[in-house]
Amino acid sequence: MEPQTPPDALKGVGPTTEDGVDGQITGTTTAMEWSADGGETWKNCTDKTTTVGATGSYQIRYKAAEGKYASVSVTVEVPEVDYAPLITGIEENGVYCESVEFTVKDKNLVSVKANDKPLEAKDGKYVLAPGKYTVVAADETGHTTTVSVTVNEKHSLTNVSYSWNDDYTSCTANAFCDNCKKKVEETAVITTKITQKQSCTDVEKTEYTAAFENSAFKEQKQEKETKQALGHAQGTDDGDCTTPVTCTRCGQVLIEAKAHKFGGELQSDVTGHWTKCHNDGCTQREKKEHTPDIAAPTEDQDQKCTECGWTIAAKLGHQHRLHLEKVEAKDPTCTEDGNKEYYYCKDDNWYFEDENAQKHIEDTSVVTLPATGHDYSELTYTWSDDNTTCTAVLSCTKCKDVKADEKVNSASKVTKEATCTEPEITTYTAEFKDPTFAIQNKEAETQKAHGHHYEEWIVDKEATVTSTGSKHRVCEVCKDIEIMDIEKLPPVAYKIIEGADGTYTVNIDGTYTIRANGEFNKFVNVEIDGKVVDSKYYTAKSGSTVITFSKEYMDIYSVGQHTVKVNFEDGSAETTLTVAQKDAGKTDSGKKDTGKTGTGKDSSFGSAKTGDNSDMIAWFILLIASVCILGSLRAIRKQRR
Repeated sequence: MEPQTPPDALKGVGPTTEDGVDGQITGTTTAMEWSADGGETWKNCTDKTTTVGATGSYQIRYKAAEGKYASVSVTVEVPEVDYAPLITGIEENGVYCESVEFTVKDKNLVSVKANDKPLEAKDGKYVLAPGKYTVVAADETGHTTTVSVTVNEKHSLTNVSYSWNDDYTSCTANAFCDNCKKKVEETAVITTKITQKQSCTDVEKTEYTAAFENSAFKEQKQEKETKQALGHAQGTDDGDCTTPVTCTRCGQVLIEAKAHKFGGELQSDVTGHWTKCHNDGCTQREKKEHTPDIAAPTEDQDQKCTECGWTIAAKLGHQHRLHLEKVEAKDPTCTEDGNKEYYYCKDDNWYFEDENAQKHIEDTSVVTLPATGHDYSELTYTWSDDNTTCTAVLSCTKCKDVKADEKVNSASKVTKEATCTEPEITTYTAEFKDPTFAIQNKEAETQKAHGHHYEEWIVDKEATVTSTGSKHRVCEVCKDIEIMDIEKLPPVAYKIIEGADGTYTVNIDGTYTIRANGEFNKFVNVEIDGKVVDSKYYTAKSGSTVITFSKEYMDIYSVGQHTVKVNFEDGSAETTLTVAQKDAGKTDSGKKDTGKTGTGKDSSFGSAKTGDNSDMIAWFILLIASVCILGSLRAIRKQRR
């Protein structure tokens, strides 16, 4: 075994990524191996460059080979490298369309700007809208990475191909952008329209339309035969030669109609008489009703047709129904027999249940209904209107015949005294001498409830603007307690007593101050245009309630009118604030008189007025001048007269 010379010309290269795990050693070959743990374990090297990992010391040696020992290892240091921010997702002078996302990796990253304007990452990604940009990423050590890119408004698609699937349910447009070379693909929404309906002689044709959301892709249309012609469907021959045989779908005549050929022997049945049609396949008959020789058959004569001799109705023979007398039904009573309804043939003394003599009564005794006899089982008790008497009656349940009766005076007793809510109840008792009748008791209301007698209302909780109150009162008799809500108080309409209807000029005026006449200890918050203002943007103090908005906050509002509302626990005060873009009138100091100071502090609250005051003074001076001119003109006219 021979020794090997240790490797040389090796160099460590520091990590280039944020996580620092891609450190390398250059000058390696596949005959070498490396160790990161002082020679405990070894891994194979790769040709020219081997990636080992983080910054640190590594051992490199030649591996043992046939007839050779492994060489002595040499130590190679992988240094720390302070690298510039790494931008991925975009390339220098790259061209993109619609938008582009990119990431920046640097453990000490300070800022990412596009055209000197800071960018904010969302979910670790930065997005560039259409435009031309110079992107600069900088870290704490001063390293920067710059990439220039162009983002077009949309793709430039000039060479578009369209492909339909076999059944025309899908159409896909494909194109490569002329600028960014990105493949743009869209599968269209397919709508169908039948352009030719299927019929007996015509095929069905369907037009397929592919509509794309991307305006660069044009609407595509394809027409296809989707169903074959049906062919005629011959209808059923109805056996009448005067009606044609047609197609059941389109109605086209397949067998022409023709006239009947009636004639031959006259045939008859119970329904009438007729002759047949002699055309092939026709089953129709020329049929007529029988013509009777008499209106109806009699007991001894048939009714016949005068044309064909058919017996329409045979003679009747003796007919009980022609000789019946009706006996009305009569209910039996307690003392007399009754009978069922029946019919009596006077010619042969036969009895029948019906007027048509179909149901013969052989045993005539069944029509008799025997007397029922009395049923004295109905007991009734009737009280007088004032409940002082009660009458008992025992009668027949059927005929109401009275078997016994008795009237007695009642005894009375108050069984429940009247209260505030309950009436007085008196029980009346009636006792009879005849043991047939039972003792009767009846309760009646003899006095109404007294009703409550309440004391004066006692307020338990005063009502406020935000909550209802409550009160109660007590009945002097039964101590019942009645509780009632007290309605909320109406909100107090406070006023802005200083700084109302003011004007604020953006980037010129200082603070904006108003004063409301509500008590400061009831102050809640301030709203502008219906949104509560964060307290960090204003100061509030007593006297009555003074609100001063900061200049920085006021400058964010758009030009126009805004509603300012000061909220208190029991009401609110409201005014209008006009925000102006430029100076509409200045004071001697060159600033509009808005009741604000340039430092954001009140010089005196009495000066908390708006820029509208200068306009009011001008109008007032103009009014006085007009009055003076008119007075002078009138004086001159009088002198001339």
